[in-house]
Amino acid sequence: MPIPAFLRGILGSPPRPAAPEPRRAALRVRVEPLHDISFGWTGDGPPVDVPVANLSATGMALLRGILPEPSGAAPTFAGLLGLGQRRLPVVLGLVHVSHDVVGCCFVDPGRALVDAINAHLAAELSALEMAPVEADRLPRQDQGAAHWFHGRENCELYYVEQEGVLLRFHLSFLGNFLEGGADQPVRFGVLTRDRALDTERPGDVHWFRMINAEQLATTIRFVSGIPGLEPGHRDAILKLLC
Repeated sequence: MPIPAFLRGILGSPPRPAAPEPRRAALRVRVEPLHDISFGWTGDGPPVDVPVANLSATGMALLRGILPEPSGAAPTFAGLLGLGQRRLPVVLGLVHVSHDVVGCCFVDPGRALVDAINAHLAAELSALEMAPVEADRLPRQDQGAAHWFHGRENCELYYVEQEGVLLRFHLSFLGNFLEGGADQPVRFGVLTRDRALDTERPGDVHWFRMINAEQLATTIRFVSGIPGLEPGHRDAILKLLC
């Protein structure tokens, strides 16, 4: 069932994250194998794979060990950034070097590169803007405790748990909608029009018989990236998904 219809009446519009202050660098996403992100340093020969630690639209951090030792006042590295099946030529300028990573910025990144990175990391960037609704503003449940995370562009996670056991959840992000629980199978669909998740109007969700591998991977990446989501609750949701 959808999020209780009385929530919005009691709470009003859920608090939205405050507009971020101006910053010189975009939010960086920690890269995991599921992201399918790679970097091939071209150097003086064929590309050599260098593990990527994190990535944003303005730069990236590479694990040390393969890259040459920095030299000169402003060393640069040329290579190919892999985003799934795409390979994009990039030039990286050295920003800092630590014991583990080499932090770099993109040198003169074009709009195509910025758009490609933001599109590839859309789930993670949307997740990073999720903020919890204060517990004292949520109504008591007959069974379990409610938790609500709210973001931009209709991104929401609502779930009820009792002593660490996930009873039910509802998730909306990037036009996708999922619901499930301890005693009900997970259902996946897409929102056919913008709506508040606490409505019960029919036709707002077009349900599919099953979720495909790509959609499942994107959902896992989104849930895993929500800041403030308790690890035990996160793992319980992921367990239901998988």
